[in-house]
Amino acid sequence: MKRALGVIVSLLLTITPGDLSNVVADISGQEALQDIKTQQCDKESLQGAWCLVSTEIDGETSSELDGVIIKYVFSEKEVTLKFCAAGRDEPDDLLRYVLRPTRNPKEIDFVVLHPVTQEEVYKILAIYKLEGKRLTIVQGNVENDRPTAFKGTTIGDTSFQLWVFEKDSQ
Repeated sequence: MKRALGVIVSLLLTITPGDLSNVVADISGQEALQDIKTQQCDKESLQGAWCLVSTEIDGETSSELDGVIIKYVFSEKEVTLKFCAAGRDEPDDLLRYVLRPTRNPKEIDFVVLHPVTQEEVYKILAIYKLEGKRLTIVQGNVENDRPTAFKGTTIGDTSFQLWVFEKDSQ
């Protein structure tokens, strides 16, 4: 044991600060590359239309959407929210989104844009998980705290809504 400890100490004494910074830089570069690969993979998986199939708000789950069809349609940098209801023609909402898939849980920020100027109006902080053809998103109130769990609940003044989507096969 003493001999192993002596070998470790002598190895540590031979490392210069430059060597250590190179190792740290290499690790940081590898982590950044992994972040980019993971983000691209999730971004590709999100592409297309997702139909809302259930919600959970204040602990109550519902798949009854009263004839309203809600779709999130993801493209490379934006998501279009489509609300379709019998007898009503709702305008689509356009948002930008930013993924942080290496966080635990995975994070997504929705940036709501002004319909005319396309400038940022506010952000919605959320978490997400992708499980095959199922997408789960939990989001809070506008620019409030980011949720930390996959539950639709209220904590203080913040209401977290859980949305479950399935990939649109059309």
